[in-house]
Amino acid sequence: MPDRPVVLLTGCYQSRGSEFGDASLSLSNRYSEAVIESGGLPIAFPVSGRVKDVEDYVSLAAGVLITGGEDIYPENYCDELPLPVAETIRPGSRRRDDLEISLVHETLRQRKPLFAICRGHQILNIAMGGGLIADLELEKPDAIDHCNGELGCRLTHVLEVERDSVAAELLGRTDVKVNSSHHQAVVEPAEGLRATARTCDGVVEVLELADPERLPFGVSVQFHPERFQEQNPGYRRLFERFVATALQAC
Repeated sequence: MPDRPVVLLTGCYQSRGSEFGDASLSLSNRYSEAVIESGGLPIAFPVSGRVKDVEDYVSLAAGVLITGGEDIYPENYCDELPLPVAETIRPGSRRRDDLEISLVHETLRQRKPLFAICRGHQILNIAMGGGLIADLELEKPDAIDHCNGELGCRLTHVLEVERDSVAAELLGRTDVKVNSSHHQAVVEPAEGLRATARTCDGVVEVLELADPERLPFGVSVQFHPERFQEQNPGYRRLFERFVATALQAC
């Protein structure tokens, strides 16, 4: 067995990859680099996997990281969207949706550390029974611009972080500037989750488990800490705590 904790990373479904044009897994190296820099050993979770394999993958891993990417199919969080909203949705893969929702349930069952980013933040809320704002611009017209971050590469707006939270402890302050690249968002925390940071328009940007004893580590963020973890100590601490907790769980 490796002396570093194995971290399972999810990725995007790409209908046409670079080799032979086959359906492929797409995963930014920044996630893996952040895990490696924090002392973990990342492995990829294939979109071609089967739901019945999820238990085995989680058993292999010391921690689970659910990453960003495409929109989530609406049937996972609502009965029907208004047509103007539905036309803005750009979903990726139903298989990925199914696998990641199952991955949340299995990670909770096996009590492994869980860290979720952007789309992963939304998947966590859905898996726990919550919903989404499918299109911020149309469904929350008073919202600030959450999708102006040039693929999440610059800091754009400030979060108001609850003092009594893991987020405040790790980010190091209660007003944190973050990057942003999403047009969907968590409506309100599902049962079992707690919103510990929001933007000034009320959008949920950090979720934690309402019962922190349920997992060794359980945090999700709407922003992309992997893109700034080298420059931002608070972002880096998110990965370091996640990986350190995974090591303890080995």
